[in-house]
Amino acid sequence: MSKLRFNWLNITLISVLLVFSITEIAFIRSVDFTADEGIHSLYGFKILKGDPAKRSLTTDDSKMPVSALNAIPRAIEQVLNPGLKKYDNGAGDIQRGRYITFLVSLFTLFLVFRWSSDLNKSRWAGVLSMALLAFCPNWLAHSGLVTTDVYAGTIFLLVFYSLWKYFVTGKNKYFILFCILVGLAQLVKQTFTYLYFCIPLLFLIRAWTGNRKITLKKTVIQTALIAIFSLLIINAGFLFHKTGQPLNEYHFVSKMFSSLQHKLSFIGNVFLPLPEPYLTGMDTVKYFDELGGGFPYGTVPVVSILGHREAGKSYWYYYIVSALFKMPIPVLFFIGLAAVKTFITSRRAGNYEWVLVIPAFIFLIIISFFNNLQMGVRHMIFLFPLVYILCGKIVDMISSSRTSRILFAGSAVWILVSVYSYLNAYISYTNEFILNKTMAFTVVGGTNVGFGNGRTQAEEYIKNNSDAQFATPIPGKGKFLLSAVDYEDGWGMHTYKWLEAYKPIGHVHHAYLIVEVK
Repeated sequence: MSKLRFNWLNITLISVLLVFSITEIAFIRSVDFTADEGIHSLYGFKILKGDPAKRSLTTDDSKMPVSALNAIPRAIEQVLNPGLKKYDNGAGDIQRGRYITFLVSLFTLFLVFRWSSDLNKSRWAGVLSMALLAFCPNWLAHSGLVTTDVYAGTIFLLVFYSLWKYFVTGKNKYFILFCILVGLAQLVKQTFTYLYFCIPLLFLIRAWTGNRKITLKKTVIQTALIAIFSLLIINAGFLFHKTGQPLNEYHFVSKMFSSLQHKLSFIGNVFLPLPEPYLTGMDTVKYFDELGGGFPYGTVPVVSILGHREAGKSYWYYYIVSALFKMPIPVLFFIGLAAVKTFITSRRAGNYEWVLVIPAFIFLIIISFFNNLQMGVRHMIFLFPLVYILCGKIVDMISSSRTSRILFAGSAVWILVSVYSYLNAYISYTNEFILNKTMAFTVVGGTNVGFGNGRTQAEEYIKNNSDAQFATPIPGKGKFLLSAVDYEDGWGMHTYKWLEAYKPIGHVHHAYLIVEVK
């Protein structure tokens, strides 16, 4: 009987991975390039060519060395064909680069399975957690794009998995791995600078909950190791470009960094042990964060949620609301059950579940209250793997009775039908709390339903409808297609302001609105 259960587990595991892979490959081959894939790809090529400098204020700001991974297929192709030249504006390179993101996503699924199995002492818990991530529409949407969102989820998961292993086993090899991963995280997402504030808190909680004494010697050694590995990895990732450049030679554009530069002018000639692109990138992103979204010279469109939008403004509830409407409803229920069960069992000694909960909570607070560049649920999906690992806790509730198994089976069908009703349009996914999909953007905002995707389907619609065309600045009659971001005047350019008086009558592939003018 145990062998039979073992076989069913492996069949389920393989089936989830197989369906995810088929789904993602189909997505990669059919979906238009999104608004920022090209610039992520270009920065990746720059890194491989030995040029990490951030020269453009608007295109290089948040780009990170990890994008070099997506450039590897072209690099290999170039080595095999030294004289190779392409004239497709990088389309082929982006298409192939997407497969690297897919492979990293596949690795993340394995890691989620492993940690959930270990944490919940059940391989079925691991399968459940892995399946929830594999069929998460937001994870599906970004596992096949040349962006850093999935990489961020992977490295965030690795950082805290290695820390959890260190806390559970006490083995120094896991602490060294943790130090390395914290450094690597700085090459993936600038928000992960906050890890250096989060880490001391986790060690204090460990000491408090485990009645452990914190010694000065060990604290100094561990702090030094984190600092040394981080400095080495950050410098190596940015190819040691202008490492040591003194503070007074920087030309910061943000108020925060300019203020710091002024206040620290007494050490302005001291060499900084960081590469210039690392600090320049942080400064530029901070500048646009201070500016906010919705300006023609900005990098993100206006932030809109629940019908509210105003240039330069952000909303503390943006990501919570986004998750509420952009995750399958049964999954929200699973998360609620897991949260309750985690609270009940939180005092269990030695389990260290809080290593998942506290970082996820801290970073949700950070992106909600200390970030004005809110541009879709994509900026919070790095938290999803940790959340789904916690959902593995409900596996014993599912197997507790025949009724619960039937309810779970029904929930699984609901999730799959809901997600695959957006086949190859996962970026635009909203759950059944929003019945009128045409007007979904009025609830979750324009960037949550599309950001450059759906162009091919829109062109096909225009081809098959003689009275349809893409929206123009010049008023006219007929059916006009435009993205939700443009309909909201996301960049403050008032290009399609004349269409604001007309309510959309439909959508194309969930990404383009159809506005009819008679």
